[in-house]
Amino acid sequence: MQLQGRGFRWSVYGLLTLVIVAGLALSAFMAAKAESVGQALRPLLSEKLPAYKHLGEFEHAVLLYQLALNKYATRSIDHDRFLQLTAHQRKDIARGLDSLRRDFPDHAGVSPIGAASAGLLPLAGQLDDMLADAAGNPPGARGLLQLANRYANDIHDQLGYLKQGVSTSLLQAQALTHTGIDAMSRLVHAYTLLTLAASLFMMYHVRARLRTEQQLAFQASHDPLTDLANRRSFERRLRAVKDRSHTLVLGMIDRYDRVVGGLGYAYADRLMREIAHRLRAAAERHGGEVFRLDGATLAVLYRGKQDAGGKEMAATPDALEALRAAMRHPFRFGQHEVFPSLSLGSAQHPAQSRDVAQLLTHADAALRAAREAGGDLLVPYSEALGEQTRHTLQREAQLAHALEREELVLYYQPRERLASGELAGFEALLRWRHDGEPISPAEFIPIAEECGLIIPIGAWVLEQACRQARLWQALAPELVVAVNISPRQFAHPDFLRMVARVVAETGVDPARIELEITEGMLMHDHRRGEGLLHALRELGLRLAIDDFGTGYSSLAYLKRFPVDMLKIDQSFIRSLRPDGNDAAIVRAMINMARHLGLRVIAEGVETTAQRGWLRDWGCDEIQGFWYGKPMPAAVAGVYVRSPATVSIPASA
Repeated sequence: MQLQGRGFRWSVYGLLTLVIVAGLALSAFMAAKAESVGQALRPLLSEKLPAYKHLGEFEHAVLLYQLALNKYATRSIDHDRFLQLTAHQRKDIARGLDSLRRDFPDHAGVSPIGAASAGLLPLAGQLDDMLADAAGNPPGARGLLQLANRYANDIHDQLGYLKQGVSTSLLQAQALTHTGIDAMSRLVHAYTLLTLAASLFMMYHVRARLRTEQQLAFQASHDPLTDLANRRSFERRLRAVKDRSHTLVLGMIDRYDRVVGGLGYAYADRLMREIAHRLRAAAERHGGEVFRLDGATLAVLYRGKQDAGGKEMAATPDALEALRAAMRHPFRFGQHEVFPSLSLGSAQHPAQSRDVAQLLTHADAALRAAREAGGDLLVPYSEALGEQTRHTLQREAQLAHALEREELVLYYQPRERLASGELAGFEALLRWRHDGEPISPAEFIPIAEECGLIIPIGAWVLEQACRQARLWQALAPELVVAVNISPRQFAHPDFLRMVARVVAETGVDPARIELEITEGMLMHDHRRGEGLLHALRELGLRLAIDDFGTGYSSLAYLKRFPVDMLKIDQSFIRSLRPDGNDAAIVRAMINMARHLGLRVIAEGVETTAQRGWLRDWGCDEIQGFWYGKPMPAAVAGVYVRSPATVSIPASA
């Protein structure tokens, strides 16, 4: 599920705002309606209902008064009881009449009621007098009762009119109240529906948010391409199992960058997903977990298992070999078939380290050793490997300060021109002395190449060699100084500009400088290499193929490259015999170079016999201990002036 966008968030905010505004509007409307209903009910409660009550009380008093007259006329009550009742009812009628005048001050029906009441009230005294003077039921009593009935009926009729008016007001107030209550009820229902819709929407939003948070949590702990757990999960898992034995395996896919460069990122991503799938299946069969750390680097963690004796055991060799076995089958993508391999380095906890960071360092050192050995290899960590790694790191740190501390120096090994026996030139060789101890070039040159220090060091070597050649130009105009160029230096995009700058700044004759380049540099990117060689020739520099015969030895490219000299590797010279295979190869290379118009120099010449054979076969120059060992510039300068009289140092 995708993350909610800005529009979705604004819809949530808008709905919440609508609910709040609707709630405020509902509150205001209900307050207004309540006030309206209150205004309608206030007169009802304070005037109409008391008036209606007074009408009922007045009518009740009139009825009781009329009833007392009828009972006394029929002798149902005695004289005293009659007087008591009529006196009480007269008071009630008088009070009721006063109430009616207050409740209905302007009503036309009040006056007839008052007139009828005025006629009705004296009838009690008249009836009492009439019955007191005559025995039995005098004839005039009937007429008096009929008159009382007429007065009572008139009062009842007028009270009915008043009640009807009051009832009409009550009904109107009731209708208004019902209308207000209905309106409020409808709004409450509408607000309830709105709130329900908002609640459902918010429930959906919260559910979507929870799913999004779960997905974000998964993405934070997993690689998005392969769905493998990432580096953060890997480090967390390492800390979680630090109290248990486990095996940590770091792996790197060999030649993965070639897939990226050759087939593109889409195929590389598909390859990575397929590799992750295979490795996960292989690891899980042996209880392992696979993590993708970065790029082509993976990690596998095998937690220790208890054997029959209850002792925890680390990953078995079969478990580790299963990882490499998973890579042996080709990966096919359409018409493309890829055969990647896997370099692995392993370390054991707690046998080799109890510290998480140190264990990772050990596994990385083992992985580096596997890659340096050619890849497709599993290398377990050992103390010797760790010591070698620490030593290399120490050397790298020391080498980084070698230039500024002036610990680097150039030695020059002389080269002899076989045709005349004269000095042909020198090869500039880099030497390093740290704290008074000489460090072998075989040790520090690969370190410089790997860490990139070869770029500034190589530039310094070329500059020093050019300056020295400039000093020797006056003494030996034909003298040539050869400088080795490293592969990383040759591949650097600024190499040509650097060479041109050094030649210009030192003022050396570029024809006196020879750059030695190996075949591998040219074959790696032959188009760029060929163009770069032509550019160097345009600067006036000499070019030589170093260690010829040990690499590609491609004649097709050799005839196209603008080189001046081939340098036969010393591996062919060391055990040279006239009837040996090396001799056949050397003679073939000399004849080939001669037909291509190239000069030939053989390195590693240490005996007079080797020199004689090479001279007889047509080799142009030699270099080796027979003619001269590497020497400091000062000694080499004396050698330039009179090479025949100089004693070469025994070691350098």
